Amino acid sequence: YGLNLAPDYRPWDKPVGGSDNASFALLDIPVIWYHTDGHPDYHMPGDHVEKINWNKIVDITKASFLNMWNLANEKDY
Repeated sequence: YGLNLAPDYRPWDKPVGGSDNASFALLDIPVIWYHTDGHPDYHMPGDHVEKINWNKIVDITKASFLNMWNLANEKDY
């Protein structure tokens, strides 16, 4: 699909922290966590829109769509 991503698969039994996925993981609901990587100002006052990696967001959006499409069309899980 021409995605410019480098998946970093790290199994994590109970991911916790400030991300929304933690509440699902704590209830044993599987999660896929997409992230565009951080930078020195990530979640800091200097974290402005010009620091967003838009190309990576587009590729992550495509990958997440493909993941959901495949899951929705599976006959068996």
